[in-house]
Amino acid sequence: MTASGTRPPSTAASAGEQPTEARPTTSAVAISQIAPQHALQPRGAHRTTETKAARFARWRQQLFQSLRWLGWAILIGAAAGSLLSFAGESSWLLDLTSHFRLQYAGLMAIAFIALLWKRQANWATLALALLVLNVTQLAPFYFEHPRQPLSTTAASVQKPLRVLQMNVFLLNHDHQAVLRYLQDTQPDVVGMEEFVTHWQSAFESSSIRKLYPYQVIVPGSRTALFSRLPISNYRVEQPPGSRYQVIQATVLWNNQPVTLMVSHAAVPLLPHLYQEQRDHFRYLASRLRSLETPAVLLGDLNTTPWSANYQLLVSESQLRDARYGFGLQPSWPSIMPPAAIPIDHVLVSDEVKVLKRSLAPFVGSDHRPVLVELALSSYKERILSRR
Repeated sequence: MTASGTRPPSTAASAGEQPTEARPTTSAVAISQIAPQHALQPRGAHRTTETKAARFARWRQQLFQSLRWLGWAILIGAAAGSLLSFAGESSWLLDLTSHFRLQYAGLMAIAFIALLWKRQANWATLALALLVLNVTQLAPFYFEHPRQPLSTTAASVQKPLRVLQMNVFLLNHDHQAVLRYLQDTQPDVVGMEEFVTHWQSAFESSSIRKLYPYQVIVPGSRTALFSRLPISNYRVEQPPGSRYQVIQATVLWNNQPVTLMVSHAAVPLLPHLYQEQRDHFRYLASRLRSLETPAVLLGDLNTTPWSANYQLLVSESQLRDARYGFGLQPSWPSIMPPAAIPIDHVLVSDEVKVLKRSLAPFVGSDHRPVLVELALSSYKERILSRR
């Protein structure tokens, strides 16, 4: 005891007395309870996750934006092509836009559906109008031509003339596919383009020579005519200003002479080539118009039915396209059907009735062959067609 009689405070625990544990304060408890769970993750992990998510969202937004702009660009391009193609007569460049009517129609149909789904009524109406505009240029080929001869007993009982138009493609070395197709189908007449040296060698060493004993081959022009029917006379002519020669031959079909012409034509990708093609077609038209026999023209003409040059050929020759009533049947390029356009043609005079027209299977060429079955109209119809 001290003098004052009071016990001094103890600075250490008594013997046997347990030390008291320190308790957290109220503020410390609150902080531990509200601390975020990700605070326990390694430093930088949350930042990396956020960056990847933001990057993906930004990439997806940019992709959708790019696709949206691409869609509008295609729509505007197809709309411009649909309208400018009607001015092909005034410019070779504008005439190039006329070849893709089928593609314009397909793109406009897709655009119409997409815009309608997006509830953009004004743009959808424009797409529908352009779709209808293109369809009016495509639809006639799915109906019979007004000048197609009537079905007659004579036409139904006579043996059809089966003609094949085929560009074998100079870089195509699959000779057996072509030879096998000819052996299987055995058309009466075959017109060929790009018939270069290796193709000539392949034909000479095969049994096709016996199947087609009558042949006219023009090595310089890479054009050929093969026939199972006797050729009474033929000639090879060089149209002025053209690099391609024309084969003209006469065969006897059902005891009647029929004139066949096989021709290739320039690709109109430049002004002088466009003019060369135009002059070539004028020459063909003048020769065909002067004939007194039924006529059939076969060829890879490197143009479509909507081009100004093709319309000049049909108008001045007075022939009609054999595809009327059978559809467009695009033939090139054979490996890209959505982009294919109809540039391989068979044209006939009014005395000839088209019984069937079809595309042959792929035979290694960039062109699909065109097989057509023909019949002659009656004598009375032939007389009336010449009036």
